[in-house]
Amino acid sequence: MRKIAPRRAPFPVPAILDGAAADVDVVSGAGSWSSPDLQGLRDATAEGERAVTQRAWPALGSANMHFHRELGALAGSRRLDETMEQVLAEMRLVFSVMADPHAFHAPYLAENQKLLRLLEDERYEEARAALAHYLDIAEAQLLRAMDSLAG
Repeated sequence: MRKIAPRRAPFPVPAILDGAAADVDVVSGAGSWSSPDLQGLRDATAEGERAVTQRAWPALGSANMHFHRELGALAGSRRLDETMEQVLAEMRLVFSVMADPHAFHAPYLAENQKLLRLLEDERYEEARAALAHYLDIAEAQLLRAMDSLAG
């Protein structure tokens, strides 16, 4: 029996981000969907919009995590759902010590809105590329934030 290496992100990230790259894989396979149910993504985006209106920055972070949970759920994989829940739980711990949750979370609502529009328009390759870019930016931002907490 062949041993399967654990899936790793294509860039060096802390272990808590390893599962986030699964979102890119989900979007990459989107072209094979007959009609993806995007209501969970719509709901998470609306949740983020309400959080901004209410200036509830921790709630904006929660909405972003809900968006990524819903994005992963499009794969229809219980194992991926479990992995995403673990990654998101660990991310919540990191977010709980952020000095400025508004500055940290605010840019992601626009990115989530963009991804949702691309998926609604069935522009899956563009959505995959946009999500890969989004995750690169998020990785850099998270590493800077973690460095500032450590130093």
